[in-house]
Amino acid sequence: TVARELGVSETDALALPGGMNSPLIDCCVHEWTEGGRNMVRRYAEDGPRPRDPDAREALGSMLRARFMMLRMDDSLPGAGVAATDLLTGDELFVFDISMSMSPQGGKIVVVGHALPVGDRWMLTGGNDVLSTEEARRLVAARTMQ
Repeated sequence: TVARELGVSETDALALPGGMNSPLIDCCVHEWTEGGRNMVRRYAEDGPRPRDPDAREALGSMLRARFMMLRMDDSLPGAGVAATDLLTGDELFVFDISMSMSPQGGKIVVVGHALPVGDRWMLTGGNDVLSTEEARRLVAARTMQ
């Protein structure tokens, strides 16, 4: 299983301390591949085609999910946040009501996957929050590779 291969479990059970389960599961869904396909791609190609148009649209968005390091720049309370992807420089709007209610002002960076919804984005829920200093170090280390 993925848990065994990642070295975080000797059984099929995966239980990590604190809030690590969501980011790890998110990574397994979008990044772990077998035969060059992640879990979403395998489901889309091998599973039953969703009959519901909304389910088909959601699956299409999941197929286009991107890993991002989003600096939260400004908020629109009750709707979401304007953000900058520190990996690409893209400026985008992210639907997230809870983030929209807390002042960010460039102080936090959310790391994880986001799904496109039209010309806007939505977090997958398996994300982690970093300080801008932690994010700067990660981006600098990435560019040095």
